[in-house]
Amino acid sequence: MNLEPEHSDTIRTLVRPDILLNRIRTAVRTLTVTTYADLTGIDTRARRITRQPLITELREATRPSTGRTVAGAGDGRPIPLNVGAYELLRTIEARIAADYESATDETPAGTAEQLLADWYETFATAHAMGETNLAQLEKYAARVTGWATAISDLFDPPRTREYPLCPACGYTHTIRRDANGKAQIKCLTLRHYTDGRAIAACAHCDARWEGLIVPDRTGDSVHGIHVSEEIRELHIAIEDNIAQYGPVTIIRLAPPRIDDTDDDTDPGDTTPQPDALAGGTAP
Repeated sequence: MNLEPEHSDTIRTLVRPDILLNRIRTAVRTLTVTTYADLTGIDTRARRITRQPLITELREATRPSTGRTVAGAGDGRPIPLNVGAYELLRTIEARIAADYESATDETPAGTAEQLLADWYETFATAHAMGETNLAQLEKYAARVTGWATAISDLFDPPRTREYPLCPACGYTHTIRRDANGKAQIKCLTLRHYTDGRAIAACAHCDARWEGLIVPDRTGDSVHGIHVSEEIRELHIAIEDNIAQYGPVTIIRLAPPRIDDTDDDTDPGDTTPQPDALAGGTAP
């Protein structure tokens, strides 16, 4: 939806419950089981990407290996503990255990992967019985997709691009908590990973665009950049908004979200989430 600036403080885009539940299911799957992805139709050689459960990858990164050595060291020194991975794992495991106990009234026992998968089954059953609400779906979608993003970013830091506005809600900036309290950030940011995945997410309205930005190859020749349709639509929607309302010359600050006042924080709560329809031109 395109939005006039003077009306932007009255709009909050809501994501359907089924979309939120699907986000939770997808994130839980990438966190707890081995996943596969095919990059087809981009070049003449289709590639399959295999990835361990993200929590498993994170746990392995916290274990210094005496078998591997620092690149180029040549003196047998083991790779040191990844402190960032350790702190992230500790935070995620504690939250998973707490969520599991709250949902099942059982003492957590087993790996974080097992507990999270069991928690999701309990949550999905409750949802099917009409025992969940939109606020809970938004909270857990933000949490688990935030964990998946935080782990992916730790091992494969993406290139990022900030957009002038989100075409779904019309805002340019929002307020999010950080280590120093609260900070004003751009609403819409695109993360571009080395495997070609591109994810644009609005930190305010939960709009999300996912696709690929990869070399367009024929044989061994690179002819340009392939941008998948959803990312292209995002760029078109931003251009249409600017064409209709003019260049963005003032800040359109989004009002606080309900979850911004929640003291129950974790890495997932500060990571943008999304899903919407829009598009664009190659970056």
